[in-house]
Amino acid sequence: MTRDVCGYCPGHVHAAQETHSEYKRNRTDKREQLFYTSTPWIKTRASALRRDHGLCQHCLRDDKVTLAAMVHHIIELKANWSLRLVLSNLVSLCNRCHSRIPKGR
Repeated sequence: MTRDVCGYCPGHVHAAQETHSEYKRNRTDKREQLFYTSTPWIKTRASALRRDHGLCQHCLRDDKVTLAAMVHHIIELKANWSLRLVLSNLVSLCNRCHSRIPKGR
């Protein structure tokens, strides 16, 4: 099956883009906004999704297969800006799992 650079098949590209656009609209930090539209982030995000086969890693731990909708920073940007492009600090998650992560974690 053909997938886009972020790991989505043609049937899921639009839904993933809509979810990501809504998430971006809710950001208030200008530096973060600029970062999340940068080429380095787009490439790193795509690498994380490819590494994780486009699947939510938290769901996989529970033996569920769910498409990832986003790439989450394990250590937040505000806590350590230097880890923003480090693959080991990133995990692919679905919206449900991402929403379960407490703010500030």
